[in-house]
Amino acid sequence: MKKFKGFTLVELIVVIAIIGVLAAILVPNMMGYISKSKLSSANTAAKNVQTAVVTWKADQESMGKTSDITSGSYDISAGSDADTGIEGAIYTALAGNSNPGYCYYGQDGSGTSAIVWAQWADTSTSAVWGQYPNACSDYTAFKNTSATFGTYYSGEWS
Repeated sequence: MKKFKGFTLVELIVVIAIIGVLAAILVPNMMGYISKSKLSSANTAAKNVQTAVVTWKADQESMGKTSDITSGSYDISAGSDADTGIEGAIYTALAGNSNPGYCYYGQDGSGTSAIVWAQWADTSTSAVWGQYPNACSDYTAFKNTSATFGTYYSGEWS
């Protein structure tokens, strides 16, 4: 009976070639999933910002307090539990379940101080990563846009 001493060089090369082919197919697909996931997360964070601001405004009005607010921004990563007002509402809504980032919320321009849109980005100087409503659903179009943070885009992302 012959003892098994190991694999031949040909067998090892075949296994390495198979692994290389699988990696060449899977890696580009996985990169697309990561990008889509980041975009989806940013759009969700923007929606949470808009919801937090609208809810805070409704709470203030229900207590008979002045709730006139203007467009504004907030840095989640610099925030804390001690924040009050709109900033506290945003921090409470996002601190535990979103990546630290920077948000911008804006009015509809009707003069009613209604906050109707929000944006999310990594920093105040970066491009927009997420927006609500009219969130971009196509990462390729979103990535190539020159969206300015703090400017709402109501049309198609290009």
